[in-house]
Amino acid sequence: MNTFNFPSTRWPVFARPIPDLMSELLSSQGQPSGATSARSLPVNAWSDGKALHIEAELPGLAIEDIELTVLQDELTLKGTPQPLPDLSERDDESTMLLEERRSGAFERRLKLPFEVKADDVTAELRNGVLLVTLPRSEAELPRRIQVRSSGE
Repeated sequence: MNTFNFPSTRWPVFARPIPDLMSELLSSQGQPSGATSARSLPVNAWSDGKALHIEAELPGLAIEDIELTVLQDELTLKGTPQPLPDLSERDDESTMLLEERRSGAFERRLKLPFEVKADDVTAELRNGVLLVTLPRSEAELPRRIQVRSSGE
């Protein structure tokens, strides 16, 4: 299982050690057939200062096939798509020519770049794309401090 850490603003992405990058690239090698690596579950993530927004492509999954959890600084996305029909369920004349669609359960973990209000997280499945909004915790938001005169 891969865990993705959002890039630190202090260190550029290219400053990651080569062994870590190679390990990440090769992590999906040797997985059993039907297993889905984190690399094959693409996500987009961005922050607007008030919340973290994540989009994940989940075509063919129903709402009941998706499980989202937030624990401390980690978002976990799990899915169990309905099984695809195999050749035994097709007529006797069927021959599989190409089989590339993902099947089987998957899990993706994302390290959150800041503390979120777990009770206010929202998720919506729209046209096969999961949209997750994780509001930034009040403690993480900047507060304006009023400067007063000393009365002189």
